[in-house]
Amino acid sequence: EAYFYQSMLYAMMQNDTLTLKLLDKAVYLRPDNYIYLEQAAKAYYNYGMKEKTIAAFERLAATHKERTDVLQVLIDLYQEQKAYDQMLRCIQQLEQIDGSTVETALMKVKAYELKEDMKMAYKVLQNLVDEHPYDLHCRVMMGNWLLVNGRQKEAFKVLTEALKEE
Repeated sequence: EAYFYQSMLYAMMQNDTLTLKLLDKAVYLRPDNYIYLEQAAKAYYNYGMKEKTIAAFERLAATHKERTDVLQVLIDLYQEQKAYDQMLRCIQQLEQIDGSTVETALMKVKAYELKEDMKMAYKVLQNLVDEHPYDLHCRVMMGNWLLVNGRQKEAFKVLTEALKEE
């Protein structure tokens, strides 16, 4: 505990080296203390230590599986690192916790687009439309996606059908 609070003091004094050294010591001595680990992860991020940041947040995610906020941070970090398969893995973990939602489906679409896997992006969107057949918003999203991806005839058909139902 003393190492942790000393690290906070050195952080206020903007002594990065001692801040990190003391945080590392606190985490080492109390690896089960998620507050220390989370503070260390934030410090690693602030000091540009991407690999250590990811490792710390991965430890948090592994020990506190219910923390969707940690998974969200990991998704963003993996996107920055262009680690799209890990990004998709975290999205799947989110779905295991919260269930499949429109938001997680859109996150998957984004990840597949970043991977340049348009077939899977389309498949995820199509599954979303199939799971929510009466939600016109999902069909409009599909139509927009088709339009942006150069599939104008399909987009026109999807959007026209949605307009008729509206």
